[in-house]
Amino acid sequence: FVFDGWSTILDGIKVDGDGVDYTFAEDVTLYARWVAAPLRTVSFNANGGTGTMTNQTTNEETALKENAFKRSGYVFDGWATTSDGSNAYADGFKYPFTSDATLYARWAGCPVLSGSWTVTAAVGGVTRMVVFSAPTTTSSWTTFKATANTGQSATISTSSSSGSIQVRGLVKKVNNTFTVTGTTANGCSYTSQNSTTP
Repeated sequence: FVFDGWSTILDGIKVDGDGVDYTFAEDVTLYARWVAAPLRTVSFNANGGTGTMTNQTTNEETALKENAFKRSGYVFDGWATTSDGSNAYADGFKYPFTSDATLYARWAGCPVLSGSWTVTAAVGGVTRMVVFSAPTTTSSWTTFKATANTGQSATISTSSSSGSIQVRGLVKKVNNTFTVTGTTANGCSYTSQNSTTP
């Protein structure tokens, strides 16, 4: 609500505004009048990212919608009031909604992994098992994709940093090498070095 002046009776009509000169001819009680604050709208700009977010409209302090934008090679780093501005609001921040505004997604480069990959794959038939162990990441792993140097690939979904991926459709007796690409929950992707034989 916003202040809308004074009234001489409770729930009465407005007789004076704030700061108006009042003639004190007798004792009187003035009642503050309140009206609903006007609706304000916040729109969200992907600022180089992809995806869509609907506007958020209200007239009271409310938590901002959770970010739904993504940008390859970057992680979401809060909202700013300008496209090149500093981080002003975190995801879920309680925004005052006192005026219409556009908030721009801020993006930071994907963090560097801690540790190194190990990837091994046997030489042999048309199906190969690629065994991997990925480095530590600040965001949980979601998928891993093994890709042969001849183009064949397979993907698994897992939050574990190690596992095995079965790649089919290879040519017998060809000494393939493989790389493994892991994707994290915050949208970052990391690719291993070429596999070695066990």
